[in-house]
Amino acid sequence: MTSTDQHIARAGVAELARGIARGAFTPTEVTDVFLRRIQDLNPAIGAFVAVYEDEARHAARQATQALAQGQRLSPLHGIPFAVKDIVDVAGKFTTYGSRTGAGRQAGATAE
Repeated sequence: MTSTDQHIARAGVAELARGIARGAFTPTEVTDVFLRRIQDLNPAIGAFVAVYEDEARHAARQATQALAQGQRLSPLHGIPFAVKDIVDVAGKFTTYGSRTGAGRQAGATAE
């Protein structure tokens, strides 16, 4: 892990937002750091039931491109986030944190 990766991994949301806003790192870089950490740590801690890497990387690329074009959509633009598996997202696994929900896919996204 590079020193920049370590900085990103340890930064809080506000610091990440400032770094992205000033161009110290891109949403793509931030997302890649966190996806690598999930890959490294999740087997031992089981924090994530499912990780949607392709979708995360696609959203990060879009955020990076928008910033390159001068479009910052919000103070949290480009910050990756996780959705707990108690919130329905259409077509994604929603287990409600229980083995009884294993394999359940949401039919619609919660409002």
